[in-house]
Amino acid sequence: MVINVLAAGLMTVGVLVAPGVAAESPTMSPVASRSWTTPTTIWSSPKALGTPGNLAQAVDSQGHVTAVWSVKARSVTRVMAARFDGKSWSKPTRVSTIPVDPNGPQVRLVVGPADDVVAAWATSANTHVRVGAARFDGGSWSPATALADQPGMVLQSLALPTDDSGVSVVWQVAPYFGAGTGALMVRSLPRGSTSWTAATILDDAAATVPASVVRDGPRTTRAVWISGSSIVSAQ
Repeated sequence: MVINVLAAGLMTVGVLVAPGVAAESPTMSPVASRSWTTPTTIWSSPKALGTPGNLAQAVDSQGHVTAVWSVKARSVTRVMAARFDGKSWSKPTRVSTIPVDPNGPQVRLVVGPADDVVAAWATSANTHVRVGAARFDGGSWSPATALADQPGMVLQSLALPTDDSGVSVVWQVAPYFGAGTGALMVRSLPRGSTSWTAATILDDAAATVPASVVRDGPRTTRAVWISGSSIVSAQ
């Protein structure tokens, strides 16, 4: 059985041929012959800064790549970004400066419905949750927008879903780590707008298990989460 399967596979590349027919050397397909380029350094952390982390990428419809990451810089953390235009990487840009979080910030990146790129981040330094975002469009990053400032809270999770209607930031907070329940909140950036909607509390007693957020329609984003002993959903 093994021999038959192997023979069948070899015949598909012309190794086994009928008697009297000249054998041809197998050729590599264009895909199989491609290889990785030599790695290129986008950015190196100076000695005065920490090791970069929270690396994420997003690709727009033109094939342009945006990379975002965070790095500790003395008493603050910087959110950095660079763009690849198909030929080379741009000089990295500082998108925002945020408080140092001993548990590490959470950073997300997504391409919006208008081919704009949105980065979002959240920290819970000193039991004080801060959520922010910035948008890349027209060749530059917008000033960072503060989306939440919640003292006496710790961050549980952060999500950045997008659909045809815009981009949303969904985050969860709790009064302390291990609290079990907290609040699930959302703010959105509608397509074509530069202003974020007001914060909406989806559930003020949601379990601190991260919500599942998906796009399930042309203009619909759905969140499913645990509330007490129930699984609940909103779109």
